[in-house]
Amino acid sequence: MSPVPDYPGVYVEEYRSGARPIEGVATSTAGFVGLGAGGPVRRVQSFSEFERNFDASSALGDAVHLFFANGGRHVWVAGDLDALDAVPELALLALPAETDPDVLSDALAYAEKRGAFLLVDAPEDNADGAVALVEKLRPRGSARGAVYFPWLVAGPKRRSCAPSGAVAAVYARNDAAHGVWSSPAGADATIAGVVEAAVALGDREAAKLNDAHVNTIRAFPGRGILVWGSRTIAAGSSEWKYVSVRRLAIFLERSIDRGLEWAVFEPNDEPARAKARTQVSDFLHRLFRAGAFAGRTADEAYFVKCDEATTAQDDVDNGRLIVLVGFAALRPAEFVTVRIEKDVGA
Repeated sequence: MSPVPDYPGVYVEEYRSGARPIEGVATSTAGFVGLGAGGPVRRVQSFSEFERNFDASSALGDAVHLFFANGGRHVWVAGDLDALDAVPELALLALPAETDPDVLSDALAYAEKRGAFLLVDAPEDNADGAVALVEKLRPRGSARGAVYFPWLVAGPKRRSCAPSGAVAAVYARNDAAHGVWSSPAGADATIAGVVEAAVALGDREAAKLNDAHVNTIRAFPGRGILVWGSRTIAAGSSEWKYVSVRRLAIFLERSIDRGLEWAVFEPNDEPARAKARTQVSDFLHRLFRAGAFAGRTADEAYFVKCDEATTAQDDVDNGRLIVLVGFAALRPAEFVTVRIEKDVGA
């Protein structure tokens, strides 16, 4: 990885302790799974490359086309989930046009395992079906996914296309421009390469769907077609109900976990914990300066705990180093806590 992370406004600084600074992991590496992509997983860098090697008339082909039409740079395509095991730093996952709750449940479990986020296509033009899909997925216990409705109409033949490919590109574009902590929805979340949304939603119906955690796609005069919702499938009272908060937490967990790899070979003692505290605190402070957290001061924006209170003697005896990180999410403006556990030397 390049020494400069791929999110805006965060720069590498040297550590007083001599430890390497924590680098942010990639947040927009996308993997699409679908029929027409048999064989090993493949990295595709343009739609013309996809056309040369796969069935471009498939739902997967539509998703890849809209991904590149909306600024996507490269995408990994595969015919089953396990093939994506070979993809480094997978961050976004989509199964274009797949609406079977059981299949999507497996995809959520895979996203959980890989530290990724699942973009779900709701049934094509059925708002009630979209709400029902969220309700079926919610008991699976994961907030690592978001549902989008309706589908999109593209091309002179007015082909109906699942939105996940375009939405993945909107996520990637938003991450590059504003950071993973910013909501991938609203005035900047335009979708290009389409004629219209398959269903025209008014304010009242869109609000009802968003309240049910179905993210809408809407046409606005003079502004184009926009992603107009940013909620996960989690229940409304969950701290993970917003896409930006859930993805920021995933980003922190993965970045810190990788940044603390050195601890695997160190004694699990106070000097190691102090080193971890300094390293993680410096990483969070750079993010704070970049605008990732709410709060006027660093003390209001985040905290790091890694001491005898988080890593008890039983943890030391069993080779566990525990780091607790709390951050003030931009929305909602309240603290969210994540736990990073490393297996280290006794």
